[in-house]
Amino acid sequence: MQAHKTAQKLPSPVMLSRPLFVGCGTLLLLLSSTGCSIGPGSIESQNILCDTADEHYLHGRYSLSLRQYENLRGNSLPSSERCRIHLQSALAWLSLGDIEEAEKALQKLNDETDRDRLYPGRAALARAEILVRKKKIDEALEQYERAADLGNLPTDEILMRAAEIARQSGRWTQAHRFLLRLKTLCPKSRHHFQAAKLLEEPYYFIQVGVFQEKNRANSLVQRLERSASGVRITEIRSSKNGTLHQVRIGHFSSRQRAEQVRNRLIASRHLERDAFVVP
Repeated sequence: MQAHKTAQKLPSPVMLSRPLFVGCGTLLLLLSSTGCSIGPGSIESQNILCDTADEHYLHGRYSLSLRQYENLRGNSLPSSERCRIHLQSALAWLSLGDIEEAEKALQKLNDETDRDRLYPGRAALARAEILVRKKKIDEALEQYERAADLGNLPTDEILMRAAEIARQSGRWTQAHRFLLRLKTLCPKSRHHFQAAKLLEEPYYFIQVGVFQEKNRANSLVQRLERSASGVRITEIRSSKNGTLHQVRIGHFSSRQRAEQVRNRLIASRHLERDAFVVP
């Protein structure tokens, strides 16, 4: 590590080597600055702490990086550098699986005056990953979309991650929208072919029922979840009947597989015989 010698503002932000993927393709993408602005303490010691913390983070030594980031907070730093440290800390805690500490670090970022100017996309992405782990999928997808809309991060990586989360949770309409955006906006992306293939993939659902009262739909979902996976409610708009709540099971990659599951659930008396398969 080479300590910076200048007493001026240090170099502009650089990308931390590459997007970081943890577990089953979890996206922890971070763009950050490696320099510190001047505080009243030793310039060289602050830069050494910054370099050391970032190096630990890059090599997956998250506990060590957090220790150094905590030491940096003891220095008098400008808001811009504090924002960066809070965000780095949130992602380090997230990599360690400590959601509570990650949320605390993001709250500290929220308290900074420069947060919206400097790191709105990166903060949205960190929040999305926290929400996924807390199983708040709809809120997570909103944060992924916000991060993608800001345009200062790799849009294709964010859209593919959002599409995967949406598909895994049975939110097929949202998954289709993310994939379509990726295919349209990022024709040179390494994910372009995969997005196009997924958009062409046929799938089927078991149509269970449609209700005007949402509480009736919720009761049915709770009962079906004991014996089937992928049960969810989709709201549909009708000019005649207003908002209706559609209960479906799936998706399935083939009609044959959907029919097999339907017949099994009917035989075990978890499903009425009027349930049918739809594409």
